[in-house]
Amino acid sequence: ASRPGRSIDAHHVTHMLPRYARAAGFPPERRIHVHLLRHSYATLLVEAGTCLDVVQAALGHASIQTTQIYTRLSPRRLREAVDRVFSQA
Repeated sequence: ASRPGRSIDAHHVTHMLPRYARAAGFPPERRIHVHLLRHSYATLLVEAGTCLDVVQAALGHASIQTTQIYTRLSPRRLREAVDRVFSQA
């Protein structure tokens, strides 16, 4: 953990995550990692109706295609999200 008043960096999160996952009831064999959180975050945003370009900016992707691949969506949901982005252009 970090000292009071100091930022928590990715290294801290990586090391703390398994402990918090177990405390939340995830079985020890279920590997919860930072990359999984990014995927989940992106997917939840898109499925909640957030424009794909906003998700792209939040994740720091240079390309919308990267964001498409990054989110775990059904082909139909992904197509709808992409259509929303390009219909606003």
